[in-house]
Amino acid sequence: SEVNTAWERIKVMTIEFKAEGTFESLTPQGEQKGKWTLSADNQQLTTQREGAPARNFKIVKITKDELVLDTGQQQIPVLA
Repeated sequence: SEVNTAWERIKVMTIEFKAEGTFESLTPQGEQKGKWTLSADNQQLTTQREGAPARNFKIVKITKDELVLDTGQQQIPVLA
């Protein structure tokens, strides 16, 4: 299914959020770079890849080992 295919792609993705507000990700489609910001209430992460529109994610859970983001359609776990 489309959902399973999308999940398989996400499982092999790595992303590094850097302290200065930039990020780098490595996906099956290649390397991507961009900027990130956190809302004042720490509830929303906004990312913007170079040449792409900004994307907003609700932060469901954040610990030193895990980040869970909600896209509005699905929750994405990110492990440290």
